[in-house]
Amino acid sequence: MLLKRQVEGVGPKDASILLVGEALGTEERLKGEPFIGWSGQFLREMCERAGLDWTAMRVDNIVQYQPDRNDFSVFYSDKLNRVPTEELLLWWTDLRQRILQVRPKVIIAAGDHALYALTENKASTLWRGSVIPYTDQDFSCHIIPIVHPSYARRCYIMTSTKLKDMRQPWF
Repeated sequence: MLLKRQVEGVGPKDASILLVGEALGTEERLKGEPFIGWSGQFLREMCERAGLDWTAMRVDNIVQYQPDRNDFSVFYSDKLNRVPTEELLLWWTDLRQRILQVRPKVIIAAGDHALYALTENKASTLWRGSVIPYTDQDFSCHIIPIVHPSYARRCYIMTSTKLKDMRQPWF
């Protein structure tokens, strides 16, 4: 199966930080860059507040195209138990190859699907801010899960505690 790519990752291919999201939204597809839309603006703001240079990070998604209706669940044959489809398994393998090309020190897993793809752990709200070892072949680094910025923007009242929680992975 040939993987359908609309937008590939951006940023230095030797970046120390690799940020992995889920898939493209409409604005990302139209503008040709991941995390350029509404949630991406929020994420960039959080990075800026933490003193990170967005242009120094590698930013990518598991799936490099926009799923129908922006619904990532189409990549699961059993949505309740999150059983990945054959296509999603291919994307996971492709993501691991992209990680090996970058060889970052830290991978930020933005959202449940990115966390699951990288660690097989579910519920980023439970894992956010944790440091999880990641090893593949002769390469190792750390994964720091965060809630997806679109979830954070929709669901959180930005109290100082929540802002600290969103900044925590960067320190």
